[in-house]
Amino acid sequence: FITASYDNLLAGNNAEVNFLDEEMNLIGGFDIPPVPHTILVLDAGQAITSDGYSIYVRSQDEEDDTTSLVIVYSFAGVEERRFQLGGGNYIGGMDMVEGELAAGHPHNIEFYDPASGSFIRAVNGPFFYPHYHEGFAYDGDLLWYLAFNSDFINGTDVTAGSPTVGTIVSSIDNAAKDCIWHGTGMTTGSNDGELMLGCVNGDWFLVSSADGSVIDSGNNGVDMFGLKKIPVF
Repeated sequence: FITASYDNLLAGNNAEVNFLDEEMNLIGGFDIPPVPHTILVLDAGQAITSDGYSIYVRSQDEEDDTTSLVIVYSFAGVEERRFQLGGGNYIGGMDMVEGELAAGHPHNIEFYDPASGSFIRAVNGPFFYPHYHEGFAYDGDLLWYLAFNSDFINGTDVTAGSPTVGTIVSSIDNAAKDCIWHGTGMTTGSNDGELMLGCVNGDWFLVSSADGSVIDSGNNGVDMFGLKKIPVF
């Protein structure tokens, strides 16, 4: 797994990409360069995903703080490229969906070409606002989203052209609801039908996507603003 640690000057946090083993233990990582905000708040590392070849980290644009950047790193921590996202400066969750980069926005989910950063499409839905996306997890069928201050995790159909795009087709209890912001990272588990939830205090929960029941849990002491299973080919 990989996780992003949020960099915030006022909170005293450092931005990092951390590597976790299958038991969610910290095994390495690298620092993310800080991104200065106009009010001296460093804003980097709020979402993370991977296509198996590179790591995609959401940060704020230092030149335009009304937008967000995706900075793409190698697994050695070397920056490969970066591109700008639309839709304002809050992009909470990210994940790869059938070759597209899905990025959360308070009002919709936006899809981008991960190679060029070009905007492709957006899925609109009133069920998103005002719950910001803290985590996305695409299981090959549904895009699950962990929402800010929500007691539930919802699965939506985001298939291009689907008549059920933007509707909630499954909802389960959020095992991380007692964490700050009700959890700040989510990914699919090692097995089908599992979701892994992460919190800023290091708490993690492996849950069933069928009913939200907790399969396993623990604490690794890692600040998890974003969490993603690394694809294996």
